[in-house]
Amino acid sequence: MARKTFKPLDFSGARTYPLKQRFSKINESLLGKKPRKGIRLRSFIQGLPDILGAQNLKAIACAVARAHRANKTILLGMGAQSIKVGLSPLIIDFMEKGSPADAPTPPASSGEAGTRPSAAPDPGR
Repeated sequence: MARKTFKPLDFSGARTYPLKQRFSKINESLLGKKPRKGIRLRSFIQGLPDILGAQNLKAIACAVARAHRANKTILLGMGAQSIKVGLSPLIIDFMEKGSPADAPTPPASSGEAGTRPSAAPDPGR
């Protein structure tokens, strides 16, 4: 197939104005912070923007940390997508360190027709 060619765009009539004058649902305080080399995970998470998915991730990270500090059982419910996108080494590491105590997995990731716990919950927790 022949490659299409396009005329260069003409920006001579374009007008610009400072970003600070533009209405936006996002303001500077909500923007993420560029991570510095060698920062701790906590600093990285705190530097994420406080909106949408990053806001949810921050809330989940805080809840998991709070539960871990309180010696509570942490359950991980997930679909096969987590494995498909390459998170299995992280999930395995998480489980080997004792959390989550129970990780129900779907048929696509377990090879079985239903969810199954990958580790028995600790009754003392």
